[in-house]
Amino acid sequence: MGSSFGFEGKSFVVNGKPTFVFGGEFHYFRCPRNRWREQLQKIKDAGCNVVSTYIPWIWHESDEGVIDLHGETRKEKDLEGFLELVDEIGLYCIVRPGPYVMAETVNSGIPSWLLENYPQVIGRDKNGKKHPSEVITYLHPTFLEKVRTWYDAVNDVIAQHQITRGGSIIMYQLCNEVGMFHWVTNTPDYSDSMLESFTTYLIKRYGSLETINAYYGTKYDRIEEFLRDFVQEKSQNGALRFHYDWGMFFREYIKTYISTLKMYAQESGIDVPFITNVHGFKNLWLSSRGMEYPIGLSQLYGAAQIEDMVVSGDFYPGHVTYDSYHDLVLSCAFTAAISNDEQPVFSVEFQSGRSTDKPRISPNDVDLSTRTCIANGMNAINYYMFTSGENYEGIGLFGRRHDWQAPVDFDGKLRPHYFKIMHLGKVLRLFNDQLLRAKKEIKTHIAFYPDYYMTDVQRGNTRETLGEMISER
Repeated sequence: MGSSFGFEGKSFVVNGKPTFVFGGEFHYFRCPRNRWREQLQKIKDAGCNVVSTYIPWIWHESDEGVIDLHGETRKEKDLEGFLELVDEIGLYCIVRPGPYVMAETVNSGIPSWLLENYPQVIGRDKNGKKHPSEVITYLHPTFLEKVRTWYDAVNDVIAQHQITRGGSIIMYQLCNEVGMFHWVTNTPDYSDSMLESFTTYLIKRYGSLETINAYYGTKYDRIEEFLRDFVQEKSQNGALRFHYDWGMFFREYIKTYISTLKMYAQESGIDVPFITNVHGFKNLWLSSRGMEYPIGLSQLYGAAQIEDMVVSGDFYPGHVTYDSYHDLVLSCAFTAAISNDEQPVFSVEFQSGRSTDKPRISPNDVDLSTRTCIANGMNAINYYMFTSGENYEGIGLFGRRHDWQAPVDFDGKLRPHYFKIMHLGKVLRLFNDQLLRAKKEIKTHIAFYPDYYMTDVQRGNTRETLGEMISER
């Protein structure tokens, strides 16, 4: 008999009971198989009720067509065994099978054979060269064909461990930080496939090239010429309109991509709620700032409207200061603004470490940032990373060790901030019902206008105008 999981009244609900989801990220693929139980138990002992993990495509299908999800080629690839262990230990589970996972993996988790054997899927810059991040054109037919094969295989394992079938899996993340590569490189994808989609969008929006010319103040005879000049940033006339049209198109494109992944997942047996996660906190050494976090919200605004979609923020505040405290407050409020009215404010990646050894993260930073977000309506937290690990078979982007200053180090030693999290876990268990029923009293209302943060791409002929807007917001 299966159980149920959903969201209602700003809370996640497990078998009819509102539940504060409190978890940690553990990468089974970065831990020896014989130590999985030990590390999972430490997560549970900290008061967590959830473990989350990426499932890297590059790890399980290093050679095209050879997918190992049962440990035939290496024990640490036994996804089936890992999920069975999670079921046994009594944690809920969030799975994140990509296709992109980032997670400091080579190609951000995309198999090397895909980029090498099918270079046509790689995005292009305005000069027709490979995109500087080599990001894939999300809706390229060849890419989607390979993704579907991967989803069919991995979901054959995942589906049977869903809470609806008596297992532990409560949520399923679709891809990771969609749109981030285009933003951080300030480079749109201008591949042929992408421009074909944009052409379709323009004709649907304006009806004809004649109407496009009228709105843009141009006199093009062919839409290909129009695209060439605006992609190459040759025309100042109409540049801001092109910026807006491309921005709106890209947000619709992202929604279509995530909807397509959702369809593939459902067709391969997934029936738990889905997650889309939002990027945007910027590391400034000791502290981080969330001033650009709304850009990610703007990119994923359309995706947030997909049915059964849970919006989750990546919160990496670092050392909370007078300057950065309000970033957490506003990020919680803005995340709630674009989310389903019934879902809680949720962070599937809430900072409990750093990808670098310095500066060191303070236990008080973890404690304060957690309490601040809970006080501002966050009713679900998943710490990232919770355990350190090692990179096997060369999948790590930065070498062998993946320490992350995690609360549990690679050898199983508990670091000081583990005990802060353990205390918070006790508080959340004790006051679960009261916290979930609590409502923040609000006297000041701030509107979130997604178009105001459509600054993920600043072209040469729009940079000055957008820069002025950025400086004033």
